[in-house]
Amino acid sequence: MKLLKYIPLVAAFLLASCFEDKGNYTYTPINDILFDTASFPVAYTVEVAAQLVLDPLIAFSSETVDPSRLAYAWYFYSDALLAKDWVQVSSERKLDMTMIHYPGKYKATLYVTDTTREITSHFTFDVSVISRISHGILLMHVNNGVTDFDYVATPVAVEAFDEVVHIRDVFQSINRRALRGNPVNIYHVAKDAQQVNSVYISTDEEFARLNARNFLFEYDADALLVPPLPARPAFEFIDGQGGSSITQIFFINDGALRIISYGQQYYTDYSIPPPTDVDPALGAVRLAPACLRPTTSGSITANP
Repeated sequence: MKLLKYIPLVAAFLLASCFEDKGNYTYTPINDILFDTASFPVAYTVEVAAQLVLDPLIAFSSETVDPSRLAYAWYFYSDALLAKDWVQVSSERKLDMTMIHYPGKYKATLYVTDTTREITSHFTFDVSVISRISHGILLMHVNNGVTDFDYVATPVAVEAFDEVVHIRDVFQSINRRALRGNPVNIYHVAKDAQQVNSVYISTDEEFARLNARNFLFEYDADALLVPPLPARPAFEFIDGQGGSSITQIFFINDGALRIISYGQQYYTDYSIPPPTDVDPALGAVRLAPACLRPTTSGSITANP
């Protein structure tokens, strides 16, 4: 019973101690990182192959901070992706990126960190990516040994367009590098817009496959062709056939027929004999020894 008599005294001591400690702490206002959303838009629309530029104004709640103390991280991701799938696209304060993403809804999030105080703030922009890459013309050109191509479409070709669409130097703009050599050929091969939709481009030094939806580089000759690779990678002919489950692309290069499978890294090679001379009375006519028939059976038959 004596123990019970001491309980109120202990409680009173604790209360007094709490009261005495109050006011022993020093409080410093937090200098928050702020985004001036009133001075710039928070939603943007950008076309495939165009530049997305985001240059937000950053302020602070109490006093200006030395810019050298700030670190930046931009993330660009689809609305449908989770945070673990975010990809960092820049560490600069200003985001300036070529839009190579498929049409759709995206987010661009900027994280700003005061590295001295380890305080971070972020802001998210809404980005709608649209594409005006549709039916059109691909025009190859060369300048000082560098090959590229333009995409041109008119309202006549694409009824949805109300003006001419002209994307210049597409390969350089999208892939951030140039094609070496002089232009030879450019081809579009498609089974449908989603499964098989590629652009093959060849110069006298390079051969590459691009995604036709955004012209992003996919494979070069090393990945597409069975070794040994041709000494001259330029391909003069391309055709294809598509069945219900596979599409094969056929190339002719320096007298050799090469076949690659769209679903595999490479398929096989065939050799083609030289053309046969025809009756001189017909003039300078030469008959090819084989005829490629791009059907579902993919047959190659000899000419009679």
